[in-house]
Amino acid sequence: MTAPRALALVGALAFTYACGAEDSAAESRADATRDSGPSDATPDEGWVPDAALEAQATDASDASTEVDADGAASVPACVKSPCAARPIVFVHGFQGSWDDWVPMLVDLTLNDGRWDSFVLSGNDDALGWKPGMFGRRQWLFAFDYYLKKAADGEGSYSAGPGRIGSNRSYTCAAPSGQGHIIGNATAYDDGVTHEYAEDLALFVERVRTATGAPRVDIVAHSMGGMIVRSYLAYFGGSAVTERALLLASPIRGVGLIGFLQLFPVSGPSWQALHEVAELDSGTLVSKVRFLRCGEAQGKEGAFGQKLLDEEQASPPPTELYVMSGGSDITVSHDTADHPLEKWHEVVPGTSHSGMLTSDTTRERVSQTLGGKY
Repeated sequence: MTAPRALALVGALAFTYACGAEDSAAESRADATRDSGPSDATPDEGWVPDAALEAQATDASDASTEVDADGAASVPACVKSPCAARPIVFVHGFQGSWDDWVPMLVDLTLNDGRWDSFVLSGNDDALGWKPGMFGRRQWLFAFDYYLKKAADGEGSYSAGPGRIGSNRSYTCAAPSGQGHIIGNATAYDDGVTHEYAEDLALFVERVRTATGAPRVDIVAHSMGGMIVRSYLAYFGGSAVTERALLLASPIRGVGLIGFLQLFPVSGPSWQALHEVAELDSGTLVSKVRFLRCGEAQGKEGAFGQKLLDEEQASPPPTELYVMSGGSDITVSHDTADHPLEKWHEVVPGTSHSGMLTSDTTRERVSQTLGGKY
């Protein structure tokens, strides 16, 4: 193996290890959190028991709603002040899950004062949500785009082969393809059953219906930030998203991860030429390169860079905030820095996965997102 390829493999393994460590650490933290909770805890105390994952604690006591002049239910009232002004949607990263957010969600429900419980959801859990179903004190929603149902289990990838995407319902004439960002290899389209950014768009609409809230805030970790940015740029998300906080999220992509397209070391094989290709920052080993719709051949580049080009050409009205870890070897400060951000805070001594459990991260989520009602 040549030195450049050996270095690339080391970098790719580091990225996979960071994400894998994040998954296992989050699982351990969640188990510890559940085990340490009082045996008589209820969802109203900020607790979501394992048995309630599918039901999602839908019968909360604070679901009373305000009524408009025509007698129709609108935004739920705040029955115990303070409440949040906007729901917060949590989006995990590469090979992650809703479980990554559980420690932060428990902390927010116990210590913030605006929430009593939270909701965990895959793609299909939200299909049956009714208007006004969730009261303001439940307005924390962890979304797992890999799963049909939250109870399916981390690593099952029950939603099928996917990718970040750029709205495949849009037909681009030149270069020919489906989406606003087109891959130059057919393998990028092969077998794709859903796009994570579209999944997020559908989920946010269901959250808005189930809460009555006109706008939401979003916090996303790692690859989740690229999903959020695609949602804002290509799925109308900027019209209904007030603020987005990106945690250790690669703006232009991650160097060296493209080697996983050649030698996948974990996860399902379909990820290699789908989301791994999208995450690659344009290294020589990448098997897929991208053009924005309307760009001429010869300008191929990284998915993240093309997404950034779109954002800079048409800046979204959504306020962007960025945080990165001072000890993150996966996504450095420069890799996470976005030209349109309101601010960028570095958390000293914090790793890629550590951004999910950092006290500083939790404080910034509390201070920056949700608002007060």
